[in-house]
Amino acid sequence: MDSSPKLICPEVPCIVQVQPAKNPGSKGRIIKNAKINLGRNQFRDVILLITSQNSEVCSFTLNAVKVHKNFIHEGKATILLINESLMISNAPPRSLQLFVKTLTFKVALQAKKTPIASRCRLLATKLNLTEEISPLTSKDIAALSNKVGTETTPTRKKGQPLKQLNTQENCNRIEAIKKRRLEMNNGGMSPQSQARASLKRFLSPHQLTEEQKNVLTIVLSGKSIFFTGSAGTGKSYLLRRIVGSLPPDATFVTASTGIAACHIDGTTLHSFAGIGSGKATLEQCLELARRPTLIKQWKSVKHLIIDEVSMVDGDFFEKLEVVARKTRDTDLPFGGIQLILCGDFLQLPPVVRRGETRRYAFQTAAWENSVSKIVELKQVHRQADKEFIKILSQIRSGRCSSESAARLKSTAKQTIEKDGIIPTILCTHTDDVEHINMRSLDKLPGTPTVFKAVDSDPYLTKQLDQLTSVPSTLCLKIGSQIMLMKNLDISRGLVNGARGVIVGFEKGGIIVNFACGVKENIFRERYVVKCSNTLVTRTQLPIRLAWAFSIHKSQGMTLDCVEVTLGRAFEAGQAYVALSRAKSLNSLRVLDFSTECVRADAVVLAFYRDIFQDFY
Repeated sequence: MDSSPKLICPEVPCIVQVQPAKNPGSKGRIIKNAKINLGRNQFRDVILLITSQNSEVCSFTLNAVKVHKNFIHEGKATILLINESLMISNAPPRSLQLFVKTLTFKVALQAKKTPIASRCRLLATKLNLTEEISPLTSKDIAALSNKVGTETTPTRKKGQPLKQLNTQENCNRIEAIKKRRLEMNNGGMSPQSQARASLKRFLSPHQLTEEQKNVLTIVLSGKSIFFTGSAGTGKSYLLRRIVGSLPPDATFVTASTGIAACHIDGTTLHSFAGIGSGKATLEQCLELARRPTLIKQWKSVKHLIIDEVSMVDGDFFEKLEVVARKTRDTDLPFGGIQLILCGDFLQLPPVVRRGETRRYAFQTAAWENSVSKIVELKQVHRQADKEFIKILSQIRSGRCSSESAARLKSTAKQTIEKDGIIPTILCTHTDDVEHINMRSLDKLPGTPTVFKAVDSDPYLTKQLDQLTSVPSTLCLKIGSQIMLMKNLDISRGLVNGARGVIVGFEKGGIIVNFACGVKENIFRERYVVKCSNTLVTRTQLPIRLAWAFSIHKSQGMTLDCVEVTLGRAFEAGQAYVALSRAKSLNSLRVLDFSTECVRADAVVLAFYRDIFQDFY
């Protein structure tokens, strides 16, 4: 059985606007509820097919093609043909990305083949035969990458005859030269191996485990779902896949906190809802939600994604459900919106004021009436150390054996510093974080270099501090311990949470040695968030100082080296979140561990045990 990677071209639901090339100003023909696919006609030409319930099948031969894909992450692309341009919108971004990649390679492969003569085409029997396009394989990519080496001629010394090489010697010599070139350029990989690795790299981020596929299948069936799991089971990763599989125009991506929203390129649930903090009366919340822009937004929602739903207050969740029904003029639960909820109620709980009673979203009638499926992800991806996974499993449920406690305490003296990178101290209180970072920066020699964020609206700086993961002002020196706050290059380890130390400054940027062994120039990145129903941007270096970091801000992240101090732990789930940020016991140092800091909310434990029969 062939186990080499293959990319099967998906059928992509979308809106297509077909515009004549000779009249670019015209509106052209708009095909709603369309589906696009690739196929081949009787002459083996690659063709693009558009099907729709309300119109005939349209087909376009893809000979000379140019694709604009700057907004592919928004589900948009433009395909320029000789006589038409096809503007695609509201497509599931991931499906569109796979479609465009297949199209690009298949058309390039077609261009390498000898075309069928026009006369043969005219004389051929007219048959409207169409067949599906074959999957894209590493062999296809290798065919485009396999360039013929430059021919090498034997040399001779002045005054001496040219040395004659027999055919076999000549072939061997040329092959040896080709091999050396490959070793220099591709690490010794042949074009076929390089292509296979390239396709595998592209496909591997898109591979899901069986339990993750199950969740995606439920989502695509239209059912409302809550999926949970311990830290490191791939909840955020799966959520991004879900976002990429749904039409953008009707999908709203939210999270309970600004940091969590930033991780999934969404907005906060409070900002989306438009009812402020939700502390006002229901009547006042409804009044706020009835503003024209919000009514329009609520009516356009088909899929509402809420990450870290475990931190959403139950009263707010209940008001949200009423607002959804009233603004959409329907009595269906949550106004008929599909809910896609993600989080772990055994991690950080909703923040409540002193004296207030905590109420989780799952304790409400709104949850009971709206959520039809609950799934637990069990496969841990972050940690491979079975001993550590077992310890974390205990702590998640509020337990800690004497053996586990002793093992955690034994990490207090281990050295986890490496190449000038020291572990990030995870703190329970933000005032401790600020104090440690500023004190450590002051100890470094020299004057700090200041990087100020460029905000599209300076009046929204405070809101952008809450909605993005990067600060408005960064004061940095050589030797500053930093953390990367954005995925820049996953294959090289430059991911959200990667630790590093600044070793130099570049014009407009910094030079960082990362714990993963990569030395990289880091420049400003653009963050786009929704604030008060308006898109605003912040352009800043994608880093934060990382001598210390708050446990709350670290939720959802994987850290290279961590030092945990739990002496002031005050919240259920806090110890678990802090400890589970580490990849292994070897990258973790626990300074003041006590079993007293290990706590899990009894209400949450009862909820999980009720729905998951094998839960602890």
